[in-house]
Amino acid sequence: MNFQPLGEGEMVGVFPAGSYDATVQTAEVTTSSKGNEMIVLKMVAYKDGEEQKVMDWLVASDHPLCRDKIRQFCQSAGISELYEAGSLTAEDCVGRNVTVRLKVEDDVEYGQQNRVSGYRGTPHARPSS
Repeated sequence: MNFQPLGEGEMVGVFPAGSYDATVQTAEVTTSSKGNEMIVLKMVAYKDGEEQKVMDWLVASDHPLCRDKIRQFCQSAGISELYEAGSLTAEDCVGRNVTVRLKVEDDVEYGQQNRVSGYRGTPHARPSS
């Protein structure tokens, strides 16, 4: 049998930390464990013809890091006016193309996982496959 061996340090099932084009597939409004309204985003990130499913949570909290992440998302998605108005719905998020910053974290139960550390840039078109 022939196969392509993994290089030293190559990760299985995750993208390396970095910035990637992504598309929001679904978005759902729910409540965080602390009682804050939040939007759960399910996205697909793209790299060299590969796809990686990732999730993120935009939490309506007074914490500056939460507000900054919402700002970053809105800027990247091209909907900064919604951030400035202080109102964002799940429907506003679905189908948006963004640039997502991914990090790699070790999960005790699932191993290495991609996590969203933020968003950057301005809106873009989905990469062609």
